Amino acid sequence: MALTLHASWLRFDGPFADGTLFFWAETLDFQTETRTLPAPAAANGAPRVRGPKTPSHPGQLPINQLRMLLAEQTLHLPTQQMEPANATVWLPSVGGMPLARRSVVQTGARPWAATQEEPKLACWQVTGLTLAPLPAMMFLSRLRQHAPRAFVAGGAERLRIGNDLYYWSNAAKFALEVLIGQHYVPTLRMTADSALYALWQPVLLDDRMQRRLQALVATMPTVCRAYNLEQLEDAEAPRPLTEHFVATAVDAAVRAWGNGIVNGQRSGAYHDAAATPALHWVQQLHAPERLFALPPQAAYRLSADWQSWIEQIHITSDANFRITFELVEPDQPAHSAGYTGALAAAPADLDEARTHWTLRFYLQARDDSRLLIPAEQVWTVHNAALRIGARRVDRPQERLLAGLGAASRLFAPIERSLKSPRPEQVALTPGEAHRFLRESGPLLESNGFGVLLPKWWSARQRTRLGMRLRLFAEEDALWHADDDSARAVVDLPEMRSRGARVRYAWELTLGADRISQEEFDQLAAFNTPLLLRNGRWIELDPEQVAAAKRFLAERQPTGAMSLLQSIRMAQAYLERGGDAPIEVHRDEAPATAGAAVNGAAASGADSADALDSALPLEAVDVDGWLREVLDHLRSQKVVAELAEPDNFVGELRPYQRRGVGWLVYLRRLGLGACLADDMGLGKTVQAIALLLHARAEEGAARLPALLICPTSVVANWRREVERFAPDLRTLVHHGGSRMEGQSFVDAVRGYDLVITSYGTARRDMEVLQQCRWSDLILDEAQNIKNPTAKQSQAVRRLPARNRIALTGTPVENHLTELWSVLEFLNPGYLGSHERFRHQFMVPIERYNDDEQAAELRRLVQPFLLRRLKSDPTVISDLPEKNEMVVYCSMTREQAGLYEATVNDALATLDRADGIQRRGLVLSLLTRLKQVCNHPAHFLKQDDPLPGRSGKLERLTEMLEEALSVGDHALVFTQFVEMGHLLQRHLREQLKTEVLFLHGGTPAAQRDQMVQAFQDDDGPAIFVLSLRAGGSGLNLTRANHVFHYDRWWNPAVENQATDRAFRIGQQRNVQVHKFVVAGTLEDRINDILESKQALADSIVGSGENWLTELDTEQLRELLMLRRETLDVE
Repeated sequence: MALTLHASWLRFDGPFADGTLFFWAETLDFQTETRTLPAPAAANGAPRVRGPKTPSHPGQLPINQLRMLLAEQTLHLPTQQMEPANATVWLPSVGGMPLARRSVVQTGARPWAATQEEPKLACWQVTGLTLAPLPAMMFLSRLRQHAPRAFVAGGAERLRIGNDLYYWSNAAKFALEVLIGQHYVPTLRMTADSALYALWQPVLLDDRMQRRLQALVATMPTVCRAYNLEQLEDAEAPRPLTEHFVATAVDAAVRAWGNGIVNGQRSGAYHDAAATPALHWVQQLHAPERLFALPPQAAYRLSADWQSWIEQIHITSDANFRITFELVEPDQPAHSAGYTGALAAAPADLDEARTHWTLRFYLQARDDSRLLIPAEQVWTVHNAALRIGARRVDRPQERLLAGLGAASRLFAPIERSLKSPRPEQVALTPGEAHRFLRESGPLLESNGFGVLLPKWWSARQRTRLGMRLRLFAEEDALWHADDDSARAVVDLPEMRSRGARVRYAWELTLGADRISQEEFDQLAAFNTPLLLRNGRWIELDPEQVAAAKRFLAERQPTGAMSLLQSIRMAQAYLERGGDAPIEVHRDEAPATAGAAVNGAAASGADSADALDSALPLEAVDVDGWLREVLDHLRSQKVVAELAEPDNFVGELRPYQRRGVGWLVYLRRLGLGACLADDMGLGKTVQAIALLLHARAEEGAARLPALLICPTSVVANWRREVERFAPDLRTLVHHGGSRMEGQSFVDAVRGYDLVITSYGTARRDMEVLQQCRWSDLILDEAQNIKNPTAKQSQAVRRLPARNRIALTGTPVENHLTELWSVLEFLNPGYLGSHERFRHQFMVPIERYNDDEQAAELRRLVQPFLLRRLKSDPTVISDLPEKNEMVVYCSMTREQAGLYEATVNDALATLDRADGIQRRGLVLSLLTRLKQVCNHPAHFLKQDDPLPGRSGKLERLTEMLEEALSVGDHALVFTQFVEMGHLLQRHLREQLKTEVLFLHGGTPAAQRDQMVQAFQDDDGPAIFVLSLRAGGSGLNLTRANHVFHYDRWWNPAVENQATDRAFRIGQQRNVQVHKFVVAGTLEDRINDILESKQALADSIVGSGENWLTELDTEQLRELLMLRRETLDVE
């Protein structure tokens, strides 16, 4: 059952912002029945009928199930605090039923396309759970922006997040920005009856925050405004509704986080005659209750005083000028005062200031940053305006004081200057200046103030403590570094052991200079964060100084690390060109510096603490052949093409030779590799060529390789190995008759390759772990995308010298899938899963952090090779039409039906002859094709389809991969019944619109389907019956053609293929012909693929030639070959 979780903000009407977050869930699979809906309210405002006449949403989840679902999905919701509630919501509806809003789970779908009725808005009652503002904000702010589908109850339910819930999640994150940036002020609200409320109110004085809010509001889904409306015209505009939510969240957060204590007193009623009204207001700002009472005269005075104060705050939001702060080093002149030149005669020899830093105050034009008016000049004004050339500044002194007051909340030393009646600057200690540079300056800037810092503080020019890492390896006699990439691959030293070590040396640095421990001790003795050294200011951050002392005292400066760790360190830094140093975190070990400095391995010290997080890595130097290795890994294009190995039957395309060269290169380094080529580019054949190369290199001493793949492609792998590497001794470990225990362990020694499925591997993990494997290859490696699944954990424990992952979709829904694949290939390279989530998943998926995404690409690039059919280096190597046979396995259900059908038919054929016998044979062929297609096709069932047909499972997998890269596909079948089953199954499984054209399709609708498919935004999958869609259509938008069942006449199949492969086609076309291994389809395909002259005469007569075979010949052709079945 597919479920969609919704949430919306329901505001309460009252004297202050308040409301609740309302959750409800709907299923997409509710039964449809025609019913009469209440008519929408008339445009003239006549109210609609409410109460019992508002129908309940037929697909809503009951409250108890909703509460259990939320608790099980660990969505950080305090479900026990949530209260049940009802709401009404206007939803698009057709035929008296609400549309299952599949737009949240698929694109391009139009569930009403089969009807003539257009959807209309109708009101539905829904029941759900509510959550108070503060816990609502905390939950929403943690919701992942691209939450993957979640499975519970053995996969029976799929929970998806609605677009409305995503919107309020983004609104909550904006509220957090308001809180972090302190974009809020205390407010006082007096109602008409003189009641007083103490509130916290967002105040967005910064243009940047205004733009952020405007961008957020523009994304609000319409459904967010459709709740609890008497009529549609009552819907609130997006901005006021969003502002109401943000205001409520901010007030609740500040009030709760203030702990209800001010000056050691808890808030209370106005009972102390000595307390001032202002103090009671402040106390109530931190109390749960917002309402407080004052005598009328006191209330009036407090309201007037607050109004005067708040007006001063808003003065700083003037669009023309802002308050700007300049940090000036001791003995340095201040910034030129722009056009005014007001500081030209200012004295610069203030002795008392020589040891202090100075923070100077300015008014700065927003539209011209060069126009700076120093505070000294502001105080010379004797009227309400200041003129600078043609510019006029109103109330400059009030503006300056108001701005300094607001800034003092963000940087406390500014408050010292306010003791002067005319503040112009404030003296800072070195510690305060350092805090301004590191923390307060950026905070002020984010709040709309201007900040001018010394030029040397920029990232490129700043001089600070750091570490330099030198990586080097002893020269190997086999290594000959030259410009010949082919030579580099061949002569690469063997480092197949994942424990191969690379030498390292750590050095302490100050900027770009190396410093000794004696020099460091001299600097640390000054005990100041900012120091003038050799005419240059340097930063000695106390945390970094402490970290350096710990490092020098506790760690060995030299040692060894693995090749994988050295690549992780160098790849993270070198690709940046040294422009931005990285910080190595203590919990990244063992992938990075933590394990790197483990001269500690022998002593048993915790390698994770090797490099303190406060000490940045400023440079990585790589020497010797290791540098050559890194250059090859980071520039995959220079990897040599490797010719086809001995005993390889066939010819590789140039890009495939490069892929094999890359695989061999990483294998010799002892590094795992992920080959992620687009579907149809030949990942299988490249892996087979790699195995032949490995066997040639290692000879008789070679261990067997283990290949794990989905059950649906076991047969295809066996056939491809037989075709391209017939000399490769292959054992298929799958099905009920497979070897077990010690007999299997003994037998595998005589094979080069063992093929098994993920399911079999999981069940036989204990015996597989007893074997030693040279290579462990995972096909469709997305099967281990869930790192916590038992299957993924078991596969990672298998011992192998080398590991390879083959997948066309390294990331389908979530970055954790990429981590899982890399953790299999090169354990520890990306750190722990929690560290990866913190460093990459949250920034990229939640905040679309481009810098972290770029860093992740840099780290992954050496181990992931992905080519698309559209790549210039690939497309020139591809034929315009690439045909391939896809061998599929049978399920146990299919095998039983197939054998029973053959046995029954052959017994009947013995008693028939002539035309009757020919008819029986043709009927038998049809029934066997139906069994191969799907048991439900043969049995005329309407039961669920997944898991019952190897052919259908393989088609679903391949289409999913094609859709993930934006491809489009035609699927041909001979049978209209199978076409309907395919349409239904693909629509449900892939969550996309699927067209189906057959002989019963009216001509007008046929043209509409063709036009819809050819449109750029049309459906991506088109199912066609071979007779109705095999000719006369132009469907060049498709670049994949699937022949789901075979018409044993290549001319007919080619004619169907030419619907896509014709004039106007701009891309290469991939043609996939499905064959079920061990069946009639397999035998006839062998005949067609053979070079016998007989094949031409056979195919010329379609399937009629089969009717001329005697019973024994038919038995030989039709009987199931159990040894090739691969069923469990």
